[in-house]
Amino acid sequence: MFYPTNRFWYPLLVLAGLSVLTAGGLYFIPSLRIYYDPARLIILGALSFWMLLGLLDAFTIPGKKRFHIERKTDRIFSQGFRHHVTLDVHVRRTLQGRFKVKLADHEFDLAKQYGMPFTGRFRRGINSLSYRIRIAKRGLYPFRHVYLTCFSLIGLMRKIHVLPCQSDVRVYPDLKAISRYLLLARKSHLGLMGVRKFRRRGGDQEFERLRDYTRDDEFRHIDWKATARNQRLIVREYEMNRNQSVLFLVDCGRTMTATDETQSYLDYAINGALLLTAVAERQQDRVGFLAFSNRVLRYVKPARNSREK
Repeated sequence: MFYPTNRFWYPLLVLAGLSVLTAGGLYFIPSLRIYYDPARLIILGALSFWMLLGLLDAFTIPGKKRFHIERKTDRIFSQGFRHHVTLDVHVRRTLQGRFKVKLADHEFDLAKQYGMPFTGRFRRGINSLSYRIRIAKRGLYPFRHVYLTCFSLIGLMRKIHVLPCQSDVRVYPDLKAISRYLLLARKSHLGLMGVRKFRRRGGDQEFERLRDYTRDDEFRHIDWKATARNQRLIVREYEMNRNQSVLFLVDCGRTMTATDETQSYLDYAINGALLLTAVAERQQDRVGFLAFSNRVLRYVKPARNSREK
């Protein structure tokens, strides 16, 4: 179905208002009444021409079959993290070489899109556009349609196409935080993430490796011979006893469903437990999990990796 745009309505309303004023003036002024019938014909002709022009302009809008859309994005999202979405719009043969469009992707209540809706011009061939989306709640989010508004050649008419473009996205807890931790761990920059090293009393200490000095290291761990050879501070890193069992207890009761501006308390607890799990597994500790409310909901016995669990 075609819809008139403001570019069609504004001139039409102005033309209709001038027609009423002109016809009224000619009709109520006796000396000019002889021009009333010719003026009425001119006015009706102008209105008919404008409406016919809008009708002909509507046929320049590309049809729905001229479009095919592909959505490219991650199948797994991290909760509260902005992910990139790319839409490739394939445009087949059209009457217009370039035409104005307005595109909006499928929206969800708990999602915020950055860079949508898109307004611009498409051409024949492949038109790619990207935006970012942040989803605040875990779960399955099915993308089903893309809403494409096409404008006519002169811009008097528009038509909305609902194009199928199906893809499912699963939103899991903040896995990006674990990726950032592992990256900083490899670069020995965990202090940027708030991770600090403390000496643990008790247990055996065995030499593990030499590495560059960081601000959080103790001076007594500096290897002066290696420092003299490399002309920079080198510290000795020790390996602690790694046979601990760490058990995370997550409260899943009613009070944990309370939310702030972004996430629920339960989401914060899950994200924190996952990050600490990555820390513990990097130290080769056994990690377990227990979820409870007024009863035990799920228990995973401590194990060193997912295969043991």
